Amino acid sequence: MTRTIRAVLHDPEGETIYRRIPDTLEAIREFVGGYVEGHLVVLGGRRCVAYCHEEGRLLGMPPSVCWPDGEVYMVGKVVLTSPDGRGGDDDVLPGTYRRMVERGWSDVPWEGRRLSILVMDEGAVQ
Repeated sequence: MTRTIRAVLHDPEGETIYRRIPDTLEAIREFVGGYVEGHLVVLGGRRCVAYCHEEGRLLGMPPSVCWPDGEVYMVGKVVLTSPDGRGGDDDVLPGTYRRMVERGWSDVPWEGRRLSILVMDEGAVQ
């Protein structure tokens, strides 16, 4: 049986959901649509690891994570996991997801479409 982790799956053109996914690189690649790059970010006051498509900008993917001033940081679909990847009792994601639902993303126009964009905290990348 494949081990699972808790993750927030964010699609700027679709839904943002909280669920368990297989703890495999293939599962993350499948969601983001290709090769993966990871970043340590802070959303809703919590540290998370955010994975996105490493060639997303070159492929023209829509913005998905930005700085508070609106500057785009990541594009395309994003997978957020806890920093240790375990998702155990110290899992930061339920609180992070709840904060994101309350105030953590902006609905913005982009090339004639409405996108949900996650907004990082100030000084959020480590």
